[in-house]
Amino acid sequence: MKHPVKKMNPDKIQYISMDMYPAFKGGAREYFPNAKIIYDKFHIVKMMNDAIDKVRRKE
Repeated sequence: MKHPVKKMNPDKIQYISMDMYPAFKGGAREYFPNAKIIYDKFHIVKMMNDAIDKVRRKE
């Protein structure tokens, strides 16, 4: 039995949800050039909390 993913056309992938690790973004751009990258909520919230914490510590 062949794996179903091998039958997919990478140009038809519209969105990719991923971690913010730079290597993931590079791989996504290489293999799915037409897809929009959407970062997962956990990492977005973590970045915001880190930025707020940095400002808080300066004050």
